[in-house]
This record gives sequence, structure tokens and C-alpha cells, in this order.
Amino acid sequence: MTAVAASIAIGLTLLPLFGLIAGALEVDQDPFGVTTGWVEAIAQTSVPQLFGRTMALALVVSTGSILIGGWLAWVEQRGRLTGARWFGTLSLLPLALPSYLLAATLQTTLGPAGWIGRSIGVQQPFDGFWAAAAVLILVTSPYVHLLTGASLARAPAEEEDAARILGASGFRVFRRVTLPRLRPALAFSGLLTALYVISDFGAVATLRCPVLTWRLYQAVDLKRFGDAIALGLPLLAATVPLLLATRAIHGRARPGRIGVANPRPPTLRPISTTSKVATFTIYFVVIGLGVVAPVVSLVGWIIGGVGGAASFVDTLLPIWDTLRLAFLGGTVTLILAGAPAWVAARGGTKRAFWVEQAVYATSAFPGILLAFGLLLLALAGARIFATENAREIYGTLTASGILLMAGYATRFLAEAFASMKTAFLQLDTGQSDSARVLGASFWKRVRYVEFPAVRPGVAAAFVICALAITKELPATLLLSGPMGLRPLSVRIFDRYEDAFLADAGLSGALLTVLALTIVLLTLKWRRFT
Repeated sequence: MTAVAASIAIGLTLLPLFGLIAGALEVDQDPFGVTTGWVEAIAQTSVPQLFGRTMALALVVSTGSILIGGWLAWVEQRGRLTGARWFGTLSLLPLALPSYLLAATLQTTLGPAGWIGRSIGVQQPFDGFWAAAAVLILVTSPYVHLLTGASLARAPAEEEDAARILGASGFRVFRRVTLPRLRPALAFSGLLTALYVISDFGAVATLRCPVLTWRLYQAVDLKRFGDAIALGLPLLAATVPLLLATRAIHGRARPGRIGVANPRPPTLRPISTTSKVATFTIYFVVIGLGVVAPVVSLVGWIIGGVGGAASFVDTLLPIWDTLRLAFLGGTVTLILAGAPAWVAARGGTKRAFWVEQAVYATSAFPGILLAFGLLLLALAGARIFATENAREIYGTLTASGILLMAGYATRFLAEAFASMKTAFLQLDTGQSDSARVLGASFWKRVRYVEFPAVRPGVAAAFVICALAITKELPATLLLSGPMGLRPLSVRIFDRYEDAFLADAGLSGALLTVLALTIVLLTLKWRRFT
């Protein structure tokens, strides 16, 4: 029964893919009346150039994130540097900022009229390819920092100490002993970073960097669905190889020594003066541009709006919409992830493997692509049921709400799945068996024995999903319109595009406070990753 529920949950999250296939088969019959053939669509959208620029951006950001995040993880876990723990924690805070908000604040801060750009004599606007690369490196380097740091923390120090006793230099110890252990974590985090970059919409749209995701949104916004499908399929093609490589690396990763249950903490060694200067420079750039500059910019926008008598839109409704979507989306995602997580934790080895692969596959596709696929599926349903207006189904409140919840569940199923699977793996079945022997019914065992044991993992999964949904832009932007919702993420994007900086700043500050609160409350979990 659980396997059937898991299959249904995974099947529901594959709905966007079915929509893309349906749209690709009928690309010449645009539902909004704009007829475009394949050859014409590909020529109009410059697919080869956009594909190449997307992959180049992913390569640059992955390289930069590995270098920065890997170095900070190494200093935190192996170097003796005063304040490294505190600075390391602060350098993780860009995780709380959505990429579009960070891009918007840095665009005004580092531009010719910005308070940093003006002081250093910047002449060119902060936008384009390299600006997007810099912003995305700031956003993604904490992921590398976390994954690499966790790998270093678990690696036993005995082998490194033995190599030093035998006369190996520090560089040789790193190259021959430590790096082989870090290679899976570095490769895995690098591929995850590339997936993030390929799927990002907010930063590239704000900074006017022409890549596949931004052009896809523009095509959908202009109702040119033939062009959008011509862009969506290459975006899908760019994602699949990285997903397969990520899963292959994750599957090959094995602990180096089975016998070390609690490895001895490594001896922290002093680092050279040059390394200290490089480390504090990185801290200064990451914390300064990733945390301080955005916060100062948001406060400046708000103060400027108050001084200029700007009219602020009521923020209570956007906050309520944000919390409502986060709660509903997190709940739906949690429910759908429950059965697959149970099968992966308690099912057979082969069944668990395929369920886990399917879950991660459904969550790996870009949000803008998922939203577009769901939109195409709704339009295909309208044609199947002979609806006179192709937008009628999509425009109804109930249908658009279902589409939005399906988009959230597809996008963030893996986050809930990972936390719940870990909780189910740690469940002691002996206690449940004892309760059964003592005559406890199924519901009593669930209520008094099993659920209290897995409750922390379930709560963590809900919080992670809720945080992700509060920052999600493309799916919310495309699918929440018919519902009349304008959460903080959409309000920030719209008001910044319309140059209402004061209102965008207030919404951004509220979203930042909300996200930072959740991140700070959950920072203690990273020591157990």
C-alpha cells in the first residue's frame, strides 16, 4: 500500500514533464493564437547562443563557488584562525537571501550611482554575465562550504597525522590523503551549484543576463508558447546530464573507514600570513557584499522612501499571502514526500533505489520550467475537454491553486524527502514491535511510539520547505496570478522592475527578516549533516 502511495506521489510530481511533452507535440498549434514552427522558433530565440551562455555561467559559478566555499571549509575545519567559526557562520547568511533580492541590492549599490560604486569610481552599470556570475557565486558558495565542511568533519584525522609523522609536507598530505576524501563532496557540491545556476531565474532576470531561464519567462509572458517550448527543451537537456552525474557521484560516495564510528577531531594547525590575508579578504567580500551591502541598501531604500513621502503598499496582505503559501505548500509537499521517504527507508534495496532516483529527478528541474510545464498541462486539459477559451481552466481559482501547489511539491519534494527519510531510518522498530505485542492498535502505535520519534525530522522537513517557498519566485510569479495573490517574493520583483525602490526595500527587508529568522534557528543542524 505504501509503495502504491509513493508511486502516486511521484507520478503527480511528474505532471510538469507531461505538460512539456504535450506542448512539444503541438508546438504549431499555440493555444493563444501565435503560430510558430520549430525551425522558426529556434531561429527566433537564438537557442545555441543562449545554451552556450547558460553552460558558461554554470561553469564559472561552479568553479568560483568550489574555490571560495572549499577554502573557507578547510580553514574552519583544519586551520587555526581566530574568529574562523564566527566569520564562517556569517559567511553562510547569504543562504537566507533570494538571488533576485541580492542581485537587486548589489545592482544599485555597485552601480555608478550606488554608494559603493560612486566611492570607487565605477562607470559601468552592474549587470550582464559577470555581474550575474558574481551574485550567484555569493549565493552558492555557502552550499559548497556546508558540504565540504561536513566531509572534513567526518574524515578521521589519524591518516593525516600518520602522513605528517612519516615526513610528508602539508601540501602532500592534502593532495594524497585529504583531497581523495574531499573529491566526492567537491564534485557533488559543484554539480549541485551548476544545477542551481541553470535553474536560477531571479538573478539573471534582474541583472539582464540573457540565458535560457530568463528568455523562457519572457516568451511565456508574451504568450509565445512556441518560442517558450523551443527554449524549455534545451533547458531540460542541460539539466538531465548534470542530474545523472550528481546521482552517480552521490551513489559512489562511501565512507573511507568503517571501523571509525567517532573519529578523533583533527589537530588545528596555524596557517601562513598569506593564507590569513586571503581568508579575511574572502570573508570581507562574502559578508560585505552578501550580507552587509544588501541590508544597508534595503534600509536606505526605505529611509529614502520615507523622506521622499513615498506611498508604501500595505504589507500585511503580502506577509499573509507569503505565510499562507508557505504553510499550504509545505504541508502538501510534506504529505507527498511521506510515502516515498518511508519506502526509501524501510522498503527493499532495489525499490528504495528507484524511488529515491525518481524523487530527486522530479525536484531537479528549474522552477520556471516546472511552472511552464504545468501551464501547458492545464491548456492541454482545456483542449481535451473542448473548453472554448484555452485560458478558462488556468484562470479558475481552484485550478490555479492546484497548479501552484503541484509546482511547489515538484520543486521541493527532495528537500522534504531527505529529512523525512533520515528520520524514518533512525526509527527504532523494536519499540513498535513491543507495543504491538502488548496489544496496542495501529493508531496508538503511530500516535504514542512512532510519530514522537520522527517528529523532529518531520518538523525540519516542513521548515525547510516553508523557507524555500517563501523565496521561490518563478513558480509563484507564473502560477499565482489567477489566485489574486501577491506574496513578498512577487512584490519585490514587480516593484523593483517598476523602479519603486522604497516599496521593494520594505518587502525585501520583511522577507529577509523572515528568512534569516528561520536560518538562524536551524544553523545548529549543520553540525549533524
